[in-house]
Amino acid sequence: MRHFAARTVRSLASLVPDGHFHGDSAHSVSNAASLADADDASVCFMRSHDAALVSNPVGLLIAPADFVMETLPPELAPHAILCHPYPEAAWALMLEALFTEEAAAEPGISPHAFIARDAVIGAGVSAAPGVFVASAAKIGEHTQLGPGVSIGRGAVIGARCLLYAGVCIYPGVRTGDCCIIHSGTVIGSDGFGFTSDGKGVVKVPQIGGVRIGDTVEIGANCAIDRGSIGDTIIEAGVKLDNLVHVAHNVHIGAGTMVAAQAGFAGSTRVGKMVQAGGQAGFSGHLTIGDGARIGGQAGVTGSVPAGSEVAGFPARSRREFMRMIAWLARAARKDKSSRDE
Repeated sequence: MRHFAARTVRSLASLVPDGHFHGDSAHSVSNAASLADADDASVCFMRSHDAALVSNPVGLLIAPADFVMETLPPELAPHAILCHPYPEAAWALMLEALFTEEAAAEPGISPHAFIARDAVIGAGVSAAPGVFVASAAKIGEHTQLGPGVSIGRGAVIGARCLLYAGVCIYPGVRTGDCCIIHSGTVIGSDGFGFTSDGKGVVKVPQIGGVRIGDTVEIGANCAIDRGSIGDTIIEAGVKLDNLVHVAHNVHIGAGTMVAAQAGFAGSTRVGKMVQAGGQAGFSGHLTIGDGARIGGQAGVTGSVPAGSEVAGFPARSRREFMRMIAWLARAARKDKSSRDE
């Protein structure tokens, strides 16, 4: 649970580079809210330039860089305003300072945790009741292991990571520093590797691992499979929503964001800074270029060029998909009118 701590506008604005500040720097704010619910102690942000969105005089308004203050009526003017090229990112930085996390665990190993004798535990690690750390595993300093976390033989967890209750890390998994893994996620389970010998199904041993970079955040109930040969790789800064599946030998590039219920079949390579919408599905052995945008529920059956935007099933350029949907809507209306005559 998060609790707020009152801060002056000056102290918050100093955390954010590249912004232009105006107003009462000594004003105190103590909460964050949407524009509709804000009061004079609130920090708010707006993505657009529409002054009509502001209905109350807020404590600190974070607005786009070219927002014109004079578009606000005097009675709705905020106590202070920060104009920034990325207002939501500036707001996020301030939230980190304004709010504190109550749930930070005290360093120490619960007597109800099991830690193998040859496991390497860094300074300041906390392990809650029910934690299991297997032989030869390594846990970096100041990492927090929630109740029931399981760390497999030889797995390596970086420093200052947070693993919530019930996370399961198989052998052969390595994470970077400052990672967050939410409850119920399994990392390093066998990939879906099977073949046929002409008589039946034969399981192909999955002998690879999983490598995860720094500052990765993985939502609840995700499944990330170990590589068949070689590793499944998730680069630094990747953010996965809940219920995402990453199959064996997938490679996800730095800074990519994936919404809930998306799935990646084996050996697909996803570039850097890609955005994938909810329930998007990716066939195996594809290449998704840097900066591509994949619409929700898209069925991606072919490789996607860098910087492109696709949607639909099978996935195609978003513009083509929207034209197709518009044509279908017109055809349906035309058919209905002809039947009504």
